[in-house]
Amino acid sequence: MNVFFGYSKLYCENHNPQRSDNARRAYQRDRRFISEYNDFIEKIWSHGINSGSLPTWDIEAHAYVRKEAYRQVQFLKSPTIMIDDFLKKGSMTQAEIARKLGVSRQAVSAAIKRRAKKSDKCH
Repeated sequence: MNVFFGYSKLYCENHNPQRSDNARRAYQRDRRFISEYNDFIEKIWSHGINSGSLPTWDIEAHAYVRKEAYRQVQFLKSPTIMIDDFLKKGSMTQAEIARKLGVSRQAVSAAIKRRAKKSDKCH
């Protein structure tokens, strides 16, 4: 099952001119991951069809597959979410988190600092 998003940026902006600047930025950011998104869709469908849990004729199944694929891409591309999860557990050091994620300890430290600055601005 291949999903193709061939719309141009101009089409999308003309199609929904009411979008905020943040929504436009998020859309452009997410478009970079379209091939990963399509891969997840194919994997979810093949697993669901093989197990019999996803009927291809059901519109709710299609919505579920798209949402799940998007969630998995966001999780994959946003290690700060995973860093937050590890920190909530409270028992891991930055070095251990870095090893789990396959990044440097400095990258984990920088992500934590960025997150702290962002939360300070919100409060």
